[in-house]
Amino acid sequence: MDAIKLLENIQIKTKTEPYIWNKDSYDWLFEDLTQNIGLCNKEQLHQSIQNTVNEIYSCPLPTKYESSLHYPLLYSLLKELYDVRDIFGNVSNIDIELSLPVIGTANLQNINAFAEPKYKLIVIDRSLQFFLSSIVTIIVEFITTNDNNSYVIRPSLLTREYIIDKIKKNRKLTQSFLEILCSYVLFKDTWSYKRYHYGNGDKHTWYELITKEVYRFVVGHELAHLLLNDTQSNIQVEQDADYVGAYLCVASISNDNEIKEMDLFWAMSITVKTMDILHKCNKYFGKNNSSYPENRILTVNSVLQKSKADKYALGMVSAINMIFEDLWLTIKTPLKELTEACTDGRISSVEELQQIISIIF
Repeated sequence: MDAIKLLENIQIKTKTEPYIWNKDSYDWLFEDLTQNIGLCNKEQLHQSIQNTVNEIYSCPLPTKYESSLHYPLLYSLLKELYDVRDIFGNVSNIDIELSLPVIGTANLQNINAFAEPKYKLIVIDRSLQFFLSSIVTIIVEFITTNDNNSYVIRPSLLTREYIIDKIKKNRKLTQSFLEILCSYVLFKDTWSYKRYHYGNGDKHTWYELITKEVYRFVVGHELAHLLLNDTQSNIQVEQDADYVGAYLCVASISNDNEIKEMDLFWAMSITVKTMDILHKCNKYFGKNNSSYPENRILTVNSVLQKSKADKYALGMVSAINMIFEDLWLTIKTPLKELTEACTDGRISSVEELQQIISIIF
């Protein structure tokens, strides 16, 4: 069995449906972007979307069950990361002679991704992408600041006082943050969350840029497992994959030893802190996955320091860490009440979860 056949078997077994772009998809994307970015040249926007759709259609899918929405981006990111694997040179435990892996998506019913070294295959759960994208929409609202009617991100402004004040003034966003986490933990549901509409082009642009880099880090982490030939999962294995994956990400967006894409630093920090809090939520509801390390942001910070990232980049990591820590402190009490409601049998659906959150928060 080769990697593509194994991917197809996984998709069939998990009842993964193909996601194919069509006219309805095109119209939906246009309407969605128009709402998010406000005033724009609609003719240029139509042309931009058409170019994107043409690019999607020109990328052959590995199986008939694959998602034409997700696959082109995942494949391009994998290729970029794979092409810089020689940064590790002759490091004995890293196989830089690895052939280009196959990548694909499936409905694994678990916010997860995994690498299969024997078949050189990476499989990413589709809900992982929707889940992380939903978190990014919320974090972008926290990290962007208004400067002369333009929304920018300045880590130096993101002090603890500023973050706490913004959390207090944006209770609806914090409530949505809790809802996204608990919808998954309790019901493996990431589809019910309605994406937040910024109503501002700057914020939407930040969302798009950071979301792409979130996917880069996810793919980089799984490629690292293949380069390390990991055949098991434990805390040390996952830490090593974070480290190697983060290095691959930094190398893939660097040019002449200068790091060009600052969005990656936000993305890596958001991803690892999201997973940290997700595991904390799992523990609250009596579900624990001990194979994943805690404080994964320390690994990201270590890679950035060794990559000689500037203070601006390191400030991003510090700011994201504070935002998530303060969000966690804000949702801990409601979380306790939600666990009691689950024990009492008052939560049996996402709708009931949303109703109770709206009451207790």
